[in-house]
Amino acid sequence: MTVKVLIAGNGASAIYTAKELSDNGIDTVLVSGKAIDRVNFLKDTIQKEDTGILIYSDSEIISCQGCVNDFQITIRSNEKDSSENISGIVIAEEYRRKDNFESYGLKPSPSVISLSEITNAIEGRSNHSALLKEGLKVLFLTGCFQESNPVILNEVMTRALQLQKKYHQEVFILTGNLKVGGEGLEKLYRETKEAGVFYAKVNQIPPVIEQLDNGSVTVVYQDEILQSLAKISPDMVVVDEELLPSENLEALARVFELNQDKTGFLQTDNVHREPVFTNRKGILAAGPSRRIADHHAYLDDAANAALVMMNLTGGKIDSDPVGKARIGVVECARCLTCFRICPHKAIRLEGRVTVYADACEGCGICIAECPREYITWTGPGISDDLEKIHISGTAEQTEDFIPVIVAFCCTRSAGKSFRTAADQFQSSLPKGLKIVEVPCAGGISMGHILSTFMKGADGVILLTCHPGNCYSEVGNQYAKSRAENVKSRLSVMGFEKERLHLETIAANMETDFVRIVNAFQKQLLKIGPSSIRKNLKNS
Repeated sequence: MTVKVLIAGNGASAIYTAKELSDNGIDTVLVSGKAIDRVNFLKDTIQKEDTGILIYSDSEIISCQGCVNDFQITIRSNEKDSSENISGIVIAEEYRRKDNFESYGLKPSPSVISLSEITNAIEGRSNHSALLKEGLKVLFLTGCFQESNPVILNEVMTRALQLQKKYHQEVFILTGNLKVGGEGLEKLYRETKEAGVFYAKVNQIPPVIEQLDNGSVTVVYQDEILQSLAKISPDMVVVDEELLPSENLEALARVFELNQDKTGFLQTDNVHREPVFTNRKGILAAGPSRRIADHHAYLDDAANAALVMMNLTGGKIDSDPVGKARIGVVECARCLTCFRICPHKAIRLEGRVTVYADACEGCGICIAECPREYITWTGPGISDDLEKIHISGTAEQTEDFIPVIVAFCCTRSAGKSFRTAADQFQSSLPKGLKIVEVPCAGGISMGHILSTFMKGADGVILLTCHPGNCYSEVGNQYAKSRAENVKSRLSVMGFEKERLHLETIAANMETDFVRIVNAFQKQLLKIGPSSIRKNLKNS
């Protein structure tokens, strides 16, 4: 198949990603929801006409089938559907702006405008030359009633500086919590102050803003420095804006089956998704599609996305089938449990239920959840690792009793913290500790836990990723649910429920790893050997 990457969007991140891929000889399909002229667009953005970029203007992506290196995409343009075979996908839609007039109790008027309007006037994209008249008293409102993000603050200070220096206007900025920790913000703040821009902060007491019928505005506020009321009646008020996810993201998330964060961006707050990854292999989120950041960060995203795609299309993707899920052809009852729960959308329905090997991340969630246990590993799995654990019997509890603890550790978190702990604090780890590393805690089934007890383990501990930081998004939740289910049944089976424990841990928490397993050992020393382990000794 011809290597081809699809990019959704037409902003800076999308354009830069397309240019990087084009410069490296990779064909690109750019899908824009807006109408654009191909020739002028390429001249203005890519700076050349002869490219490997196919542009779908005023179009939408309506379906996606397949997996990484073999996506089948349907694009609708002018009520006509076209199909493209795609190797990888980058979603780089621009954010949208929402003015905050309502938040300040204001209505737009010739003298009450949005941040975008003053930007367009300064950059010559509108005919509002009256806004730039020399000598005007201008008031910017930003972050008075809600946190202003660094991107908006940068724009506010930049426009304020331009109006103060170039157009000789008298500029005031009324703000709440002024956070200048973003890149270049502190320097810009100092420049505006030196140029004569006046700042007033209103953290404690909100300002009183009154707009008359003729559109003029009066603002009364408590000056936190002078500790007195101050009043300003500007000639023009510039209201800040809120940056929100593109309206297209929800539809794209639905088409590509991508997780969204609580605000609607295509990347959850998960350390494993940095810098541009999503829950699906081969589908990336760049720039404003994944977060609100400055222009430089968006270009970095575009560069990262292009690099990932070049590696992917260059055959550097892990296509080794070892450690992947495999569904029994004959046994499968087509209950579709695996299809519904796969966090990476690696299950295909084409005549029968199978696994996209390239898309499978080997988390094992489908294997653990299959009600008939008809899904297996193509290579060694958790059960194989359990078989290697040997547990010798013991007599009744004595001073020499050493509890056998089997710790199931997610390889991306607890597994790493264990290896560091073993290097640095080997003597501090319990002598009876046995480690089973798993690709994801979601692959630990109730059967694995119970069989570990049946082998004679005195205690079983599941060490999962923290909430929100599971590579499979929900693997830790499945592990917690199964652990609670097993724990509720242990007493019926003659085991104390305290023999099963679950904790969350991160890869850099080696000292916590030592603390957790030692605390668990202390608990097991009080309980004593398991009945099965004592029977092993007696037999």
